[in-house]
Amino acid sequence: MPELKKALILYSIDDARHCVSERLFEDHRLFSVHPGIDVYLRVEHGLECQCLSRFISQDEAIAFCEQAEAAVDRLLAYLDERVSAGLNRQTGFQLKYFDALYSYFGRYHLLAYICFYEALKKMIAEYGLKSITFYNFKFDCFFEINMDVAEFAAGFFKDHETRVIDSAGPANKAAKVSGGGQIHSLVKTIKSSLRAAKAALKKRPPIRRGAKNIFVDSPLYQLDFISGDLSRHNLIGLNEIEVSGSAGEAAVKIDFPDAGPVINGDKCLAALYQDIREDFSKNCPQFLKTLVKLDRRHKEHPIALGLWGLPPNSGLKALVFAYLRSVGIKVVGAQHGASYGDSYEPWHFKSDFNRCDYFISFGFTAADLARLYPDRQLSAEILPFGKERAGASAAARKKIDLLFPITISRSLFCTGMSKMTPDSLVARQIKLLEYLDSLTGFDIYVKPAPNPSYDSCSVLPLFRRFNNLKLVDDRSLTAFLESYEPKGILIECASTPLFDALECDAEIFLMNDFMHPFEGQALAELKQRVHYSEDTGEMISTIDLFLKNGLAPKRDGTFAGHYMNKQNREENIRRFIGGLVAN
Repeated sequence: MPELKKALILYSIDDARHCVSERLFEDHRLFSVHPGIDVYLRVEHGLECQCLSRFISQDEAIAFCEQAEAAVDRLLAYLDERVSAGLNRQTGFQLKYFDALYSYFGRYHLLAYICFYEALKKMIAEYGLKSITFYNFKFDCFFEINMDVAEFAAGFFKDHETRVIDSAGPANKAAKVSGGGQIHSLVKTIKSSLRAAKAALKKRPPIRRGAKNIFVDSPLYQLDFISGDLSRHNLIGLNEIEVSGSAGEAAVKIDFPDAGPVINGDKCLAALYQDIREDFSKNCPQFLKTLVKLDRRHKEHPIALGLWGLPPNSGLKALVFAYLRSVGIKVVGAQHGASYGDSYEPWHFKSDFNRCDYFISFGFTAADLARLYPDRQLSAEILPFGKERAGASAAARKKIDLLFPITISRSLFCTGMSKMTPDSLVARQIKLLEYLDSLTGFDIYVKPAPNPSYDSCSVLPLFRRFNNLKLVDDRSLTAFLESYEPKGILIECASTPLFDALECDAEIFLMNDFMHPFEGQALAELKQRVHYSEDTGEMISTIDLFLKNGLAPKRDGTFAGHYMNKQNREENIRRFIGGLVAN
């Protein structure tokens, strides 16, 4: 058989099915941007496909994250100096529009371009490829843009033979692409919520004179318990501002500069700049209208406090909270997941820490952040008030031997390359699942994210082939633990499920995420509670010992006491926020 010199790049399961039906695998090497496609083709059709993340080493992934961070900060500072300054002169605001809107997801967007480009170059070199065929795809996971793979190929690989095909006809495929379905589903949910909010506004009581005005971004998640306390005040939400009276015309002139001195020949950064200009031009007029309404509301009825439970790190919310802080209104934010303060994740400065004045943590302190990030400047005061405890469990939970809450999958384009790379994560998952399924006589459960898809769970095709594993895919991990009592819990990549597991009377088997290593003191404390390993074979041996009753139990509470569990959590939060409102 002649060596294949043509590549086919797949973005979705629909592309994979089209490839099979048209037998394109016969004269193309197959590559993907999501390992779920690889697993599907191998399990269902016996075909080999390689996720492009395979061409990015661990060290390169870390370096590309650092490269993306530095480049985005440099570009946005340039735009805020030249574009935001002009907008502020026209509007009277004092905002860094580009830092607010793009400093977080701009990093992911640029990282995707860098990794895609670098992986494709390595793919071409390794296999001596003469041509590349791309399934059609738009790069709109985070921004409202038109950049598609045809434009990308023309700009990045003009010296190569490329073509673009489509497995779905003229319909926009973004909603089906790996990872994109989740993003677009979220957009539909947000639009539905907006319609409901507009209807609810008709029933909202009028502004109460003498009461304080608080801007609340609902839902508040970990801070939701305080909603009742705040009900005696005038609570203002984003939807209320958007559907309030007319803001008049918000016509402004946007002059984008030549960013050549900043881009300096970087193709990926040039693509990001093009995307930012397009997204900003589309959204800025409507954003400004809402800010004008908010500004008018604040001048008529001064806002005392801003409050969020999920970070406002993109879109209109990002600008609203930037506005509040720009006019001296204090903002309180809260931790909503793991990898804060105990492990290295510097992008949290742009997603969370620098978008509030006070950050309520599960337990980590400013000193913990200083050990992790000695060269980073923190703008928020850290308040280690603790994590919400799990609710009451069923009176008689079903006892099981082991639970494996499998980590969600991500595409190379939708945050996948900022964490343990997609191909390495799925390889770890497959090895662990094959080991667990080889065991007999044990009650072992696998729990993916609720209602798993090929996007969210790369190993989905394997589930039908399990012989000895039980699958529960209709509920969250919290809901599962209310009905089941596992003796052991396996977490193959450190993330939020770790904090849920730490509340259980169970052995915890934890593996690392090399992109977000634990800080030294945190890891030392954690190892007193969990059975930790960075090697899959070693982890399998540890679990095997546990199932044979040969493993000494670990129940040390030092890590949980440091990073999770604090006394009088709700009372302390109520007192603090009440004090801010009163002042």
